Amino acid sequence: MSADNYMDGMSYEMLIRRAFNCPSGSKHSAHQQLMQNAMTMEHGKTYAKHLGSFSKQFNEVKGNVEKALAKLGGNKELTHLSPFFKQQSEKLLDADNTTQLLAIIKNALDKVPRGS
Repeated sequence: MSADNYMDGMSYEMLIRRAFNCPSGSKHSAHQQLMQNAMTMEHGKTYAKHLGSFSKQFNEVKGNVEKALAKLGGNKELTHLSPFFKQQSEKLLDADNTTQLLAIIKNALDKVPRGS
């Protein structure tokens, strides 16, 4: 696994953890491995049949990001950012690859202070 894949996976995990104020691996799927699996599957670098298809893995991660954006948009401390999170959610609808998904994740993560 490359350092970039690890960091991208951690960006996903940190967004989920900040949105739900939860630890790694919680019920909110806050684990970097989910994003890493989607990225490696997209590039045909994994043969782990138990993970299912790229589409299945990608849609799981995308759904988790959608929930995180909705949670952040409803956060009273981040009310002023609600339109931003709504805009990111709209962009998420059109995301069909991990590059687009990561751009949304990183944009959202940049707006969320640690401890939110």
